Amino acid sequence: MFDLIIRGALVVDPLNKINAIKDVAVAEGKITAIEDEISLPANKLIEASGKVLIPGIIDMHTHMRTVLGHKHAQRMIALAGVCTTLDMAGPLEDILTSIPGSGAGVNIAILDAARAGQTLTSSRPSQQEQSDFLDRTLENGGIGIPAFVLEDGTVTLDLGDVLK
Repeated sequence: MFDLIIRGALVVDPLNKINAIKDVAVAEGKITAIEDEISLPANKLIEASGKVLIPGIIDMHTHMRTVLGHKHAQRMIALAGVCTTLDMAGPLEDILTSIPGSGAGVNIAILDAARAGQTLTSSRPSQQEQSDFLDRTLENGGIGIPAFVLEDGTVTLDLGDVLK
């Protein structure tokens, strides 16, 4: 017996070369069968005729919170099929505190952006301030920080010396 059968969906799975109407069976939280027709019983049945079933999408550039994003960003991307995302701006603390209340279950990797007056004291931070910002970001679970180059070619963070 399966926990769930999704019946009659257009399954699009490029990795496994599937692009056809299929039934999908789930047991213990994992896909256990993808067949033309699954006749074994299930605890729950979802009729998905006319629907498309795809693997979770990975979005490599999003803004999940208040600075550049939206307070409902996590829920919005989950509804669009995104299961994993890379937030390109942070702020790290804002995203981390919002996750429990979002109800979305999206995996988020975070690059915490350097911002004068928010995460840094000025637009020309000292090498020590840059190093402290990077350390703090990594200690709090961020995966790094983006280095920005302005239109005039000015680098806002010079991570060359910080990363040595």
